[in-house]
Parts: sequence; structure tokens; C-alpha cells
Amino acid sequence: MFRAGLVALSFMWALCAHGKLLYTGDSTPGSQGWLGPIAGTQTLDPGGFVTLDTSASQLIQGGYGLIEPLLESNPGFRLDFTARVDSEVHSKNNRAGFSLIVTDGAKHGIELGFWEDQIWSQSVDFALPPSNQVSFDTTAMTDYSLTVIGSHYQLRAGGNELLAGDTVFYDAPGLLGSDFPYRTPHVLFFGDDTTSASAKFSLQSVELTTVPEPRLLSLLCAGLGLLMWTLRRGARTPMHQS
Repeated sequence: MFRAGLVALSFMWALCAHGKLLYTGDSTPGSQGWLGPIAGTQTLDPGGFVTLDTSASQLIQGGYGLIEPLLESNPGFRLDFTARVDSEVHSKNNRAGFSLIVTDGAKHGIELGFWEDQIWSQSVDFALPPSNQVSFDTTAMTDYSLTVIGSHYQLRAGGNELLAGDTVFYDAPGLLGSDFPYRTPHVLFFGDDTTSASAKFSLQSVELTTVPEPRLLSLLCAGLGLLMWTLRRGARTPMHQS
């Protein structure tokens, strides 16, 4: 009975967890279904990561984009990625040479800008200096985790929260922004999308995990309850000697 409960619980957990590897550094993103880099100098390092350099001119815009239907804020998702900012310069305090941009099916999302010593979220009108920012050394290869659930996001590194806040509707009427990536649903973008900054950055891996649907969570909780009840009942059943 105990073994059957474990099997059932494992099966339900497998149904709930939905992980998808989007990029590994053993080849270029373009060979793994990504768009880009369009511009900049791309190199593949034997250490298992790709490097893109747009620092020759701030007019250069280059990066890697992907359309991923699993990027839905309801019920939510977690994006695990490993990256490094080798160098970055910007001429405006609301632009970054390396950014992560993600949108859901309704084109709500978040843009996170990475400087060498700070990470910050882009404001809704692209004009104001960042109000949500954190000092952080981005020049080392770092494992990041971005979680988006509903209208909220959280960025973590090394188990610590770096940033958290509300997602943004960048496609709101009157806002300036290109169709890609801001006005496109289900977009994931890593790179330099501005003529006011440039960077050299390295990307090692990207993995997407979807948050379980509420009904699957209910099934998981029910399975856990059944398992605990079975364990408790087994502990209370007296041993019979033959």
C-alpha cells in the first residue's frame, strides 16, 4: 500500500512539473531554434556557452529571441538561466546593453536591464530612470531564476531575491516600442535591443518550468494526503505474532 502511494504521488508530481530545456551552450542559439543574433560578433566557447559582442558601436542591436507558447503568467512559469555580462556601457540611465525581455500571451511581461554592477526593471513608458533596481555583480557567470505568476515577477540568484514587482503591459496605447519583442506575445529575448547602450555578454543555459495548473495541484495535495493517511494508519496497526 505504501509503495502504491509513492508510485501514485510520483506520477502526479510528474504530471504537475513541466520543465523544458530551451538552450544549452554546446551549440549556438540559432541551431537550437532561436532567432538571431542579427548583428554583433558571436563566438561559441568550448566551456559551454555562447558570447555575443555588440560593443563595437552603440548603434548595433543584437540578441536571441524565441517564441514560446508555454510563457503564460496564469498559472505562471519559472525561467532559469545562466548568464554573464562581460562588459557593458550605456549613454542613458534607462537603457542597458544586455536585457532579458519576456511577455505572456496577453503581452504583459517584464524587461530586466543588466549593467556590470546593477540589475533593474524597465519602466512602463521607457522614459523614466529605473525605480526598481539592485546592486549586483553581473560579471560572473551566475544562475538566475525569474518567476512570473499572475501580474507579479521575482528575480533570484543564489537563493536570494534580487528584484520583485509587478509585470508591465508594454503594448499599452501611446507607448513607443517595436513590434518585437514588446508587442509580440510569448516572447523570450536575451540581448541588446537599444541604440543607447552596448555589451558583451555570455549565455550558458535557459530552462523553462511551468507552474502546475490549480487542478493538478489539488490532485497532488490529495495524493499527499492519501500517502500521509496510509503511513499514519500503518503506524497505528499493531503487529501480530504468529
